[in-house]
Amino acid sequence: MDLEYCVILFDRIFLGRGRTMTMSRNTVVFASDTALPEGVRVELALNWPARLDNTIPLKLQVFGQTTRVNGNVIELTILRYEFRTVARDRQLEYIPTVAPR
Repeated sequence: MDLEYCVILFDRIFLGRGRTMTMSRNTVVFASDTALPEGVRVELALNWPARLDNTIPLKLQVFGQTTRVNGNVIELTILRYEFRTVARDRQLEYIPTVAPR
């Protein structure tokens, strides 16, 4: 699945895109458009293939931390996640929910 991500480093927000390779209850492994450092907090947004009531698009929001990096392949340990409904015309238009600290 295609995904978008947000990383906050040194009070700057970095947005990027990628594609999931594998996903489990605890981890997401994805190919990123740029390399990310190990140990940073990341927020992922993925368009979920199933729809609510077969009509309403869903987005999976994943909050986690990078635990392994091999070039542009990133392993993210999931800290929490939530499903959100999405307007049809806004799928994968990423709006981060985290704010710089």
